[in-house]
Amino acid sequence: MLGPKDLISSPEEDAEFLAELNRIEKDEQEKKKKFPYEPFNPEFELKEIRKLTKGQKNLMLEQQRMLVKAKLERYKSLLARQKEGVAQTIGLLRAQVESQQGATIDSLETILRDNASRYKFSMHTVGVFTYAINTFGKKHEAVEQHRKLYPDDKKFFEACFKVAPKGKVEVVMGPMTVLFRCFDIDDYTLAFNFSQTGGDSTKLDETMVERAKLSGGVALSGCAVEELSGAVVLENASSNKKTEERLVTKKTKVEENRRFVDFLINQDDLVIETKGVDSVNAEPPNIYRIKVVDRYYYDNQPKRIQIIDNGKVLRDLTILHGLKSPNLGFVESDNLSDRPVSEVYERLDVHEEDGDVGFFGVQLRSGFVRVENYMKTPLEITYRATESVEVIKDKQYSDQVKIHEEQHQFNKLFMPSEIHLWWPDIRRNVTTCIGPKRAEDVIRPLIERFVRFERKFMGIDTAARDEILAYYKEGRIPEAIAVTLSISKLYDYKSMEYYKKRVDEIVEKVTKVVKEEMSDLLWENESDGARLLNSSGLELDEDDIKESIGRVFGEDYLADLRKWTGVLTILEEKGYSRDEIISLLYQEPVYRWINLAKRMSVKS
Repeated sequence: MLGPKDLISSPEEDAEFLAELNRIEKDEQEKKKKFPYEPFNPEFELKEIRKLTKGQKNLMLEQQRMLVKAKLERYKSLLARQKEGVAQTIGLLRAQVESQQGATIDSLETILRDNASRYKFSMHTVGVFTYAINTFGKKHEAVEQHRKLYPDDKKFFEACFKVAPKGKVEVVMGPMTVLFRCFDIDDYTLAFNFSQTGGDSTKLDETMVERAKLSGGVALSGCAVEELSGAVVLENASSNKKTEERLVTKKTKVEENRRFVDFLINQDDLVIETKGVDSVNAEPPNIYRIKVVDRYYYDNQPKRIQIIDNGKVLRDLTILHGLKSPNLGFVESDNLSDRPVSEVYERLDVHEEDGDVGFFGVQLRSGFVRVENYMKTPLEITYRATESVEVIKDKQYSDQVKIHEEQHQFNKLFMPSEIHLWWPDIRRNVTTCIGPKRAEDVIRPLIERFVRFERKFMGIDTAARDEILAYYKEGRIPEAIAVTLSISKLYDYKSMEYYKKRVDEIVEKVTKVVKEEMSDLLWENESDGARLLNSSGLELDEDDIKESIGRVFGEDYLADLRKWTGVLTILEEKGYSRDEIISLLYQEPVYRWINLAKRMSVKS
């Protein structure tokens, strides 16, 4: 509480204030020199509306009102145009970031300069955009550099979460994000809760596991790699997967007196590599191929095969498919006759590094290929084989998760400055009229506003804002977003341990702060006039505070969700596209969305 003496400054303090004011004015002048236009600063312009010149003050009162009204209309028009300009600039920056050619800092700054002049951005707005561009640049560089460091998906996961994944992990790179698609629920759960466990699975509790299982994805604030803070997102693919048989390329070594056998149908171009030389190729390595040139159209079985020695075709074979005898499958293609043979065997001599002559044999028989090594050095064979692999079952849902979670990270580039009201502001809001008020007229509204203040600045309203934008970006309709945020356990913030502790502290905080801060506002009427009430002895009803908490965090919050998502519908009906709406709403905290929506004109 401030006393009268606290409002009186010393000469020294006055001198310091004037010096600081002079410095600020000089800084503003220097900033203006950098821009070839006169910025439109909404906060400054709003204060100027009611200011009148000496001559204007001599006008009739009605004329003064008309003059102020005209200035207000001009202000609203300029403000709406600037808001649209900010939204358009965000859209252009994002389009550039997501384009195939990608974005450089210079290209993004060029977009900013062009639009800043066109829409007369204030210094503050330019600063917000500059911060966003620089932050994007740092994140983009970080994700690119660390992907080069960890080209293997599992190694990248381990670097970020301090433990190797149990199951399959896929990395999907974005312009400023790294998405880890986790097919194993244990891997996802551990990464989901990394901020609380540091990668130690023994620290997981039942609540952490349950929240992870309920979610389809998450945007992480940090991981073990500090440079990737705010750039990592996860996708829970454990319940959106299926198993498929796929042909994959593999490599194997065949040691001396060992053999390699596989189905011929799997192969397109089986490659055999030796370290020796032969008469065709004078330099190692020596490359042989078993190449499928043609297949039967009705069942994809090999029809024609070539055995190639360093580019020279040694054998050209046509397979007779459908013969009853299992041993009759190949004919020589010298004249492409239908002379069946029981098998084809090719011996390939190789001069080994020590000068000895070794060989390996290739046998094609009854749908199989067999390679036998009779050399001291191993053969390296590249071949194709069927393998069971986990893949995404519902790609559309997977894409929605990716869009949603990447949107969360993009939202962080444009977080609006919240107006942090404190007790002097709250008191002014509660006691709106001049003169004394009775205690019972002030206490209840004060408690209500204080509880709403706590909900807002403990981050619940901001979290809801973030989710609304993310769900809207992925394609949800406003009504569905409101329902999801109202009923899903994932968004029951007041029951989460982090928020629950702060909610439980509100009763004590209200009681303490109201008594300390409100002694100069509480009055009581007596027969001889108003009397100041001593708040230090005031007893607040704890039940009133709890009732207010229940209402503000319960029915009021649900009503606010409907109001906030309703803003999306208002802007849609005014003709704005989904991306335009998101870019508009980036600019304001959620409690200001409704004012922004009303201010924006209908698009022609």
